[in-house]
Amino acid sequence: MGRKKDGFGWACFAHYNDQGTAPGTDNRFTIVGKFDERWQVLESWLFPPQVVANWGRSSSSGGSWGDDGLLYTTGHDEKQLYVLRLPKMGVTLDYVTTIEVPFEGQSWAWDRSERRVIYGIIRRTGEVVVARIPELPAELLAR
Repeated sequence: MGRKKDGFGWACFAHYNDQGTAPGTDNRFTIVGKFDERWQVLESWLFPPQVVANWGRSSSSGGSWGDDGLLYTTGHDEKQLYVLRLPKMGVTLDYVTTIEVPFEGQSWAWDRSERRVIYGIIRRTGEVVVARIPELPAELLAR
């Protein structure tokens, strides 16, 4: 998720519900951060509870900004793409919708040469799959 958007760097810092996570934290502490050119954090946001609940013991595993200005993310195991937006106020990203995809989380990317197409990997078979992500209805795009 390190792609530039609006002149800023973006990154996700994942926390898990198992070993390797700082004591006293779990996947609810996973954040998306906005950074300046020196990679100093300017702002950060938590993921919405309904998305965190779908992660199980894991965390966010991939994310990228769509051509509609929304943030598309996945967990590790579900065949779901979570669509989020920056909130007008507050510390939690706004949940927009969930889109079913033909691969389970991790390892996906937008094809920036083709509108609304992503590539993902089915881990158990190593197969690369192509999916066209539908345009979101106007009522979901509006704030």
